[in-house]
This record gives sequence, C-alpha cells and structure tokens, in this order.
Amino acid sequence: ITLIGKELNTSLHDGPMSLTRDQKFAFYNRNNFRTSKGGRNKGGVYKLNMFSAQNAGGKWYGVRPFQYNSLEYSTAHPALTPDGNVLYFVSDMPGGFGGKDLYYTVKTGDLWGKPVNMGSVINTEGDETFPYVSPDGTLYFSSNGHTGLGGLDIFKVTLKDKVPVSKITNLGVPVNSSKDDFGLIINASNASGYFSSNRYGSDDIFKYDYAPVVVKLEGKILTNYQNSKIAVPNAMVYLLYNSKVDSIYTDNIGRYKFSLAVNTPYTVSATKPGFIGPAKGDVTTVGIKKSTTLIKDLELLQKPLAPPIPPSPLTDCATAGRILNIENIFYDLDKFNIRKDALPAMNHLLSVL
Repeated sequence: ITLIGKELNTSLHDGPMSLTRDQKFAFYNRNNFRTSKGGRNKGGVYKLNMFSAQNAGGKWYGVRPFQYNSLEYSTAHPALTPDGNVLYFVSDMPGGFGGKDLYYTVKTGDLWGKPVNMGSVINTEGDETFPYVSPDGTLYFSSNGHTGLGGLDIFKVTLKDKVPVSKITNLGVPVNSSKDDFGLIINASNASGYFSSNRYGSDDIFKYDYAPVVVKLEGKILTNYQNSKIAVPNAMVYLLYNSKVDSIYTDNIGRYKFSLAVNTPYTVSATKPGFIGPAKGDVTTVGIKKSTTLIKDLELLQKPLAPPIPPSPLTDCATAGRILNIENIFYDLDKFNIRKDALPAMNHLLSVL
C-alpha cells in the first residue's frame, strides 16, 4: 500500500476518491478545513467537501475545490463516469428528500453544471450514500431508507441518460448483512468486486464473486384433439410486464422462449385465428436467486366447426367459384405422412368437400 502523496493528503480525513478511466483526473473528499477561514459551519462542524486534481507522470497537481462546496452542507462520495463527464455524489444540501441524497452534475468545458437531485425513486427520507457507476451503466449505492437487511444495504438500479429505468434491487446476502455495507466497486465484466462492511465490528474490505441470475421462460402452445394434446404452430405468444409487451410466434412444434428479468411478475398469453382465446397464465421471477428455466404451457380451445351448408342447385356456372381458406399443413422433413397437428385443417377440408 502506497500513500498517494502530500499533494492530496491533509491532517484531517481524505477520501473516498474516484478516477477517470485514464487515471489522469480525480475527485476526492476531504474535511472542509481551511487554515485561514477555520472551515467550520455555524454549528462548529467541519463538513465534507469535494476537490478535483489532475495527474501527470505520477504527480498530482491543480487541486481545485468543487464549485458547489459549502461550509453549511457536505458534498461527498464522488463517483465519476469512466469518461469523466458526469459526476455522481452525496449531499445533505437543502431541498432534498431526507438526510443525505444522491445528486449528479454534468461537465461542460472546465465547469460543472448545477447539481440535480436524482429524485424519489432513488432518494428516501433516510440516507443514500456511496454511489458507484459500473462500466455497463448500472448505479450502485448504499441506503438505510430502502427496505433492506439492516443498517446500510447496497442497492443497484439501471440508468439511462442519468434517469433510473428499472426497479431498485437489493443485492441481498452475502453482500448485505444486518450491519452497514457500503462502498462497492465492480470490475468491467461484472464478475467480481469489493465493498466495505462493519459486520464484524469494524470497517473491513471484502471481495466477492458474482454469478448473474439468468431466468428463461419456455413452453408449448397446445390444443386438444380427439383426447390428445397436439401442438399449435404459428400461434402468437405475448409476454406482458411493467406496462410493456414482447411477442413471438411458436415454431412448427408449438414451442416458444423468452428471457426474463429478475424480480418481475409476468403474464403470458397466446392467440391464433380459428381458436378460442387468448389462453393466459402468470409467471414471476420475484424471489428467484439462482439461474433457472421456468416452464409454462398454455392450451387453446378449437372453435367448433360449423355444420356444412348443403350446396344450392347450380343455376349459373359463374357463381360456382369461391375462396376456401385452409390452414398450413406441415410435414416432417423428407416424410409424407400427415402429422397430428395437421388433422384439424385436413378435417375442415374434408367437411367442405
């Protein structure tokens, strides 16, 4: 372990620190200690403030205070995006939702824009702290305001244009505990990372390996024919979730597949012309902790065939032509025998003839 150097360190607390991908620019924390002005707020407290610095040839220079620092509130826990153009941080500045909230600011030239509160989806009446943005754009942070296991828990949320677009997810055991868990960082492949916790009495650093939970949904669309279940090819299957809809056609033996998100309830339904529908069923990934494949078969009911209409006496040959729609009749490769799933269409044709 090597001390970074006197350029960034003071006699009070220094850190945490966040660097750009090229490690030439950094934001870090220090107590708001200024010898000439005292640095205390009206209550006599040193607040945490953020400072930036540049690195060249292993030397740090150009230390500058964040332009929105204040003696009366903290700006802390900086988290730069890899390109250094967006900074996420923590503050108890006036106008927030609770104790400490998450904010972001966007860099324009050499200046940072006015801090933006990340809103009520992320921020609570409690404390949201220690943000970290992974290479894939996921925001990780600690909170004692969201439902958790106790103390500070680590949560994640997917961001798009700095706005949350997914549910807040608790990382769960073994990362979180009944004590304080915070300060997570993760590698580029999302396969492992480090975090801090006081679960054993003092603040310690832990390493973890992560295997993502992959959930798939598979099934068949079937119908009953002469007391046997046969597949329904080319049926349309819909997957409904969070006010969104995905869809897919079944293959030639009635199968369908979807990839599912964790902690999400779904409704699956199927339709096809000539059948009574839709057939519906519910599945959920809420509570699933390991990769798995869910199976959901649905059954469509066939519409009863209308009784054949006796032909009228032919008085004009011009009226004899009419269009007859027949469902596709599928054969197995290099075979001529009629499959079970083709029988309804063949029987319909027979009834007309």
